[in-house]
Amino acid sequence: MAESLYSEGDSTNKWSQLTIEEAKTVKVINLLSKEIKKNLKILDIGCNGGQLLDLAKMLGAITAGVDLSDRCIAIIKQKGHQHFSSIMEIDDNERFDIITAFDLVEHLYNVPAFFDFCKTKLVDNGKLIILTGNVFSLNAQITQEKWWYLGAPEHIVFPSRLYFKYHTPFQFKEIIYTYASIAYKEPVIKVLKSFFYQIFKDKYTGIPPICPDHVLIVLQKTNTK
Repeated sequence: MAESLYSEGDSTNKWSQLTIEEAKTVKVINLLSKEIKKNLKILDIGCNGGQLLDLAKMLGAITAGVDLSDRCIAIIKQKGHQHFSSIMEIDDNERFDIITAFDLVEHLYNVPAFFDFCKTKLVDNGKLIILTGNVFSLNAQITQEKWWYLGAPEHIVFPSRLYFKYHTPFQFKEIIYTYASIAYKEPVIKVLKSFFYQIFKDKYTGIPPICPDHVLIVLQKTNTK
């Protein structure tokens, strides 16, 4: 089961020792800094080692995180963030101003149920901010089944921009095209050299990306949806 995969051992990834400012692009950090304000309550689902929560706390927000990994829970507990091992642990009456889900929706077996849950946990006009791979990016279209983002067996679903815009119980507010991490935003000459060499060898998997291959989506809970 997926729960066993995510909960066993240390699920922190290779960016676990980096702050979110070091790991994510300027576009991502700028949007988070714009949306997260002092005293707002923020819940990060799939929070890993709490890097996003660290930024939110620095901005004055009240922070909470959910992660199945015992190791991750221990880390965010040590950092002073409220912590949950499952969304089912969150009190029925608890509400948040912002919910974030970075590199999460592609893991879900029931995406509509996730959106319904987030809607119940957000205050009116609260926002859901999602970062995920863009299966319609040029990198994904060029590489097709070789695209690196498809290589992880736990990546099972890839909602499109149209899905986010028309098929969730939220109002679609903003989309930003970005990279999975700042490490993939290499100088153009270096990217092109690597791209053409790997294409020639028929080994290109979309790394390094020749353009942004992720999307940052902002959705808002309104009374009209």
